[in-house]
Amino acid sequence: LLNLPTDVRAHKALNRARRAMSKEARTQLPITGSFADDAISLQLVSLGYGYKQGQYCFSNINLSVPQGATIAVMNKREHGGRGTFLKLLGQRLSPSDGHIFIPTHLRVLHVSNQPMMMDMSLKENLVFGAPDTTRERMMKILLDLGMHVAIAEVKKDIFRGDESNDHDEDHKDRWQTSFPYTELAKAHLARAFIMSPEVTVFQRPLLHFSEGASRAQVLKMIRHLVSNRGVHLPPETAHRRRPRTCFFTPEVTSEAE
Repeated sequence: LLNLPTDVRAHKALNRARRAMSKEARTQLPITGSFADDAISLQLVSLGYGYKQGQYCFSNINLSVPQGATIAVMNKREHGGRGTFLKLLGQRLSPSDGHIFIPTHLRVLHVSNQPMMMDMSLKENLVFGAPDTTRERMMKILLDLGMHVAIAEVKKDIFRGDESNDHDEDHKDRWQTSFPYTELAKAHLARAFIMSPEVTVFQRPLLHFSEGASRAQVLKMIRHLVSNRGVHLPPETAHRRRPRTCFFTPEVTSEAE
């Protein structure tokens, strides 16, 4: 296994290229100051991807996205490469042709369409990537998503004292065996809203919910993430935070409006 090829060198070269492009973009800004970097757009240049030589999912995509935008990614075909496109944006894949430029000072989070939890308590899963999140803010996000089962479980975590590691480490993930699947899917999304990175790529975030309240709650949170520059962060300091940019794939056309 130690002799298998890796993509470390490719990622290293990509990171160096992004740093060089970020440096160049800053020299071309018409303004200066602490927030000048917010004017740097995300760029897709001659982007193409193929799983096989000469067989492309898409090619020659050119797009400029200002920071602070919400982009619904749609395709007329059933298997039109939307998932692949989002994996490229989320830096899970490397392009076959062209490149994607996202300034290096921006955090990028790819949120897959399948719920993923680690062998931790629910509370630890939710704040993974944002350990300084306050209990009050976390609970507000869970409540906005209608996650009443999760709220009860987090309260159990707090009562058991998971912050002081008082309960059995081998059974921290036991809650997952009896957790409702839709609630698990919401927890997967809630972790992203709690982290509130500068660029979030949601791959079919509404897939596991029937049309109705749950989908509406998730869409409302996506809008709030972008408009408030973070979910349930102080609105009076929004002007001092980086813009939030969001890409997502809706299930039906009306959800992109």
